[in-house]
Amino acid sequence: MAWFFLLFLSIGLIKEGKCIVDEDFPFRNVSLDWSVRVDDLVSRLTPHEIIDQMAYGGGWNDGVTPPIPRLQILPYSWGTECLRGDISENSTGFPQAINLASTWNKQLVKAVANATAYEVHAHYNVYRKEGLYGVHRGLSCFSPVINIMRHPLWGRNQETYGECPYLSGMFAIYFVHGLQGPLSSRYLNTNAGCKHFDAHNGPENIPQSRFSFNVQMSEFDWRSTFLPAFHACVNAGSYGIMCSYNSINGVPSCANNRLLTDILRRGMNFTGYVVSDDDALVFINIEHHYVNTNEEAAIVALEAGVNLELADSPGATMFELLHKAYDDGKIDNQTLIERVKPLMYTRMRLGEFVQ
Repeated sequence: MAWFFLLFLSIGLIKEGKCIVDEDFPFRNVSLDWSVRVDDLVSRLTPHEIIDQMAYGGGWNDGVTPPIPRLQILPYSWGTECLRGDISENSTGFPQAINLASTWNKQLVKAVANATAYEVHAHYNVYRKEGLYGVHRGLSCFSPVINIMRHPLWGRNQETYGECPYLSGMFAIYFVHGLQGPLSSRYLNTNAGCKHFDAHNGPENIPQSRFSFNVQMSEFDWRSTFLPAFHACVNAGSYGIMCSYNSINGVPSCANNRLLTDILRRGMNFTGYVVSDDDALVFINIEHHYVNTNEEAAIVALEAGVNLELADSPGATMFELLHKAYDDGKIDNQTLIERVKPLMYTRMRLGEFVQ
């Protein structure tokens, strides 16, 4: 199989792809606890370096996270699509999620995700060896899609596991385990990023754009239909969650403190990172009109719990505006520290920052 060949090829490239380290920083000491290493790394970053790590690396316009030469930290790309195979190049193409759902075979879903992870990691090792960085060249997947199919004409039904919250949650668990590897593993094969959180299931453009749609629903429907699959994803150990374009009862998902902090982090005990959907932060202002300025959109997303911005359109990277917001005293250093920690922890678990 193609993935086996690429995995075999990657074994000889891992050592060559490592960053050459001139100084033994504690965050590179694998004998230390993860939390100690993360704290040490983040303590060495300036507030503006932290902002850059959160603002870039998600999409085409974002490029990659900037390297930090004084710490020998390399660039990184967070944007990889893994729903039906590695999207980058020369990879196995698997059936769409709705087809996998029709099998009711959770082990098959896990096997597809596992094969995808091997191919993603093999490509990653080749890219690192050749010094190539960019979209679809990292180890962090924007997958699986676990939104609930509510209308047969929604244009993205094929990406989902269908209309059943239980089935979607079960397949989310096995897909996450397939991508990341066993929970007991020290290092991840790749990391999952379940999306789109939450209640994102159409419309796309008619009668209202997905960028500005406001989902109005009862608490019962929210908790019984839309949240269970994401709870399953969190319980499976997913390192990433993507917040969606839509509003929920008047509050944009990526600016929704109740959704991202009260429900996700406190209620579900999620400890990973939240990444915005593509350009979702600028839409907080220009589509939802939830705030009056782009800077306010960046601040409200940061405070709600967004760790990383995904932006593709020129001029749409809102977290860039956090530099001025910090200088003006509108956000504090401690919030930045808490937001960047899950990003650095994830990269450590993916095998970065070692001697």
